Amino acid sequence: MSYLLLKNLHLLGVGASVALFLTRGVCAQLNVSWVQAAWARIASHISHTFLLLMALLMCYQLNMWPLYNSAWLTAKLIGLIVYIVLATLAIKRQRGWAFGLGFLCLMYIAGVAFSKSPWVVM
Repeated sequence: MSYLLLKNLHLLGVGASVALFLTRGVCAQLNVSWVQAAWARIASHISHTFLLLMALLMCYQLNMWPLYNSAWLTAKLIGLIVYIVLATLAIKRQRGWAFGLGFLCLMYIAGVAFSKSPWVVM
């Protein structure tokens, strides 16, 4: 599979993941019941799994790995872990501050991806 195809599939996964987070996060703050439905959680897990699979395939193809030989990928990985914690708090516990910080974390991850530097200034 070509790198360009992997990158485009990864970006598709990013779009789906961000759309689901924003939709579920806003609806969770509004206390909409479907947010906790099984299908909503499963759709989110599928989106994230696809996103991570494409990222791993790109890392393999480029031989660039977080925690090993790429500071910006390490920053993205740490940002992803922080984002997961914040998104969980925002959606399961209906914490507005976690939703806002989760969105800022997504912006940081995107900035790192575009700049290829962990030192992104927003």
